[in-house]
Amino acid sequence: MKVATAGIGLRPAHVLSIMKEVMPEIEFVGVFDPQTSHLDMIGLDTPRFETVDEMLAQTKPDLFFVGSPNKFHLEHIQAGLEADVPHIFTEKPVVVTIEETMELGRLLQKHGGSSRLMVGLVLRYSQHMVDLRAAIAAGALGDIVSLEANEHIGPYHGAFFMRDWRRMEGNSGGFMLEKCCHDLDIYNMVTGSRPSRVASSVDVSPLCRLTRRHRTQKLKSFMSKSRFGIPSMIRFIRTVISSTFRPRFWSMKPAQVWRFTPISTCQMSIDAFA
Repeated sequence: MKVATAGIGLRPAHVLSIMKEVMPEIEFVGVFDPQTSHLDMIGLDTPRFETVDEMLAQTKPDLFFVGSPNKFHLEHIQAGLEADVPHIFTEKPVVVTIEETMELGRLLQKHGGSSRLMVGLVLRYSQHMVDLRAAIAAGALGDIVSLEANEHIGPYHGAFFMRDWRRMEGNSGGFMLEKCCHDLDIYNMVTGSRPSRVASSVDVSPLCRLTRRHRTQKLKSFMSKSRFGIPSMIRFIRTVISSTFRPRFWSMKPAQVWRFTPISTCQMSIDAFA
């Protein structure tokens, strides 16, 4: 099987390397990425191309892996469909706007793409979701008339998205789309329907409510009074925390400060029935 990829960041490189382990017959015939940071995970000898169109025309892959930033997904999926690639796998989310969604629908209809395109919503295939679908199909849960689900994202996980290109809404489509598309997909699966109305609320940590001006003033004050170093950084963090949180945090020791990270909780309720 010949595989070409648009994007060779950590996620696509990891997925492709596992595919190679499971299917040794895979041959990586082309890669398109302005920054091939993880090419070594699939082979530094993989041919590189300047454009997706050139890569697909020359390599004629059996599978086209779309692992580029979200805002390029529609463009690259379209290239794969128009190049008659038999199978296209795209990372989630598929596209980033309603307009792109409608355009993708037109492209899939025109090119018969509904049988050629697969989306990387990996939780669909996790064992607990496979078992849940089986239970629903067997009628073990009865009729689903109400659903409440909360996801509490630990700071270590949410912060990951804020340290790369995903932090820019124009690239990712926003955190709710980038991260919570899994949740929305599961809700649709469990209810067997699509939402007719949506409401959301968010509880943001007090630390996040510091204005940019306030943070800047504290940073300038900190930098002007002490040399930058670990002890000084600890003093600065303690200053910000003590001015933001309840008094019980004021007497925290430096080691405790380093371990403490505020948690933001996002809750969403969806009325899935008309």
